[in-house]
Amino acid sequence: MTDENGAGVQRQSLSFSGPRLKFKANYQNIDSDFSRISDLSDADRAVMLDERGFTRSDFSLNFQATSDLNIDSYLYRSTNTDENQRLGQRKFNIAYSPKQGPKISTLHDTCSYIADSGDIESYTHNRLAIENSFSSLGGLCLGISTDTNTSQEGDDAPVDTRITEARMQSNPSAPISLIMSLAKTDIDSDTSEINGSFGVNWAINKNLKMSATVTNRSGDIKGAQRDRKFSLNGKIAKKLLIFNDVNVGSGINTANLMGRQTGCDNALKLKTGVIGNGSFLIDNSDKLNTTTGLYYTSRLMQYESDKNPQKWYHVSLLRQNITSATGSTAEKRNYTFDTRLSRQTSLAYNKHFGRDAINGDVSPVGGTTIKLKHVLSNKLTAGADFTSDFNEATEKRARIIGMGIAGELSNSAQFELYFGWSHLNEDSEKEDGNVFRVKFDHKISSDRYISLTAEKKSGVENTNTSTYEGDTTARLDFKTVFD
Repeated sequence: MTDENGAGVQRQSLSFSGPRLKFKANYQNIDSDFSRISDLSDADRAVMLDERGFTRSDFSLNFQATSDLNIDSYLYRSTNTDENQRLGQRKFNIAYSPKQGPKISTLHDTCSYIADSGDIESYTHNRLAIENSFSSLGGLCLGISTDTNTSQEGDDAPVDTRITEARMQSNPSAPISLIMSLAKTDIDSDTSEINGSFGVNWAINKNLKMSATVTNRSGDIKGAQRDRKFSLNGKIAKKLLIFNDVNVGSGINTANLMGRQTGCDNALKLKTGVIGNGSFLIDNSDKLNTTTGLYYTSRLMQYESDKNPQKWYHVSLLRQNITSATGSTAEKRNYTFDTRLSRQTSLAYNKHFGRDAINGDVSPVGGTTIKLKHVLSNKLTAGADFTSDFNEATEKRARIIGMGIAGELSNSAQFELYFGWSHLNEDSEKEDGNVFRVKFDHKISSDRYISLTAEKKSGVENTNTSTYEGDTTARLDFKTVFD
């Protein structure tokens, strides 16, 4: 291919492929003033822009000498007579992989980019690796390797990097598997680093698994660092005293850099069944906020009785202590009891404190609620309740007594009507008033919904999303699907 000025590009290739031998040779010459590179395909265009003005040739040879021995080589040479630049690379790779006995691989790779003024860039890379497997521990694999690299840019002094590594790994599918490695990195003669790691995976039984890993780095390249990871997950006991199906989910993940903790994400969860088909949960977690250096912590305990709706009573007890990511401490409590007085009548009691807020904080809002509900028909229920609310942040307290009905209309729309009397205390001032709640939710068609909510609250909760929003709110929503 030539342009209107006679400058052109020449490309030739020769290849051979046999059962054991594969050979390929390429030749390319691009005149420095060739102007038709934009007419080529995108893939060729990017390569030729970098190689314009160069004459290059490369040869690759792959020889499968035996079923265990493979020899691979690559030669590259490129020159730019206009700029007096030369680029060359030689790469040889030998791999010996018998079915039994040690496996050996070697690599020699050297590359130089030279101009009349001297080296622009060059490197020499050599690697030797030996690996052997044994029958111990279900299949133990040992390996050692040495990797040296000498690189140079311009007139800078050459940089020698040498990595020596030893590695041991057992069969990962065995009940117990181990992995250990030790590597030393030397840069020139005055900088070094040692990296070591040890890991174990243990399938204690079919339901319980443990994993642990420790990595350690010492030296003056990146600084000393130690990471630890541990996990234990699964069922630890089918029966333990009054408990059954005791399950654990735990994890430890910590990182220390130069004596300073830079990461922490620890968790411990125990969940078990108890007598009467109830459940008991312990959930503890610690997490480091690397930006602030503060720890988020959570300590939670919860008991729940049998959730079967046919049971005549249900109990739920929750306690949680929290340190938020901002460093503030808070607590959450939630105690619930409900019982069925008759087939149509039920009574529910709830005492709570603490409500989730932004940034992981907890609003100091709590209260007590007693609800009595009676089923009038399949689609209509009536109820009465007593609520005592308080907000420690605003020092507001309120008591509410109310009643209402809820049900389903003939068009399947859901509705609720509620009215109550409230008594609010704030800074020794007292205020009596009314509260109400109206809800209507209707599915007009399969893809259209309308919802209306109007409510007047006691004023204890400070959860409004807008500073202009008062205790009385109304909201109308319409949802549809557009094709």
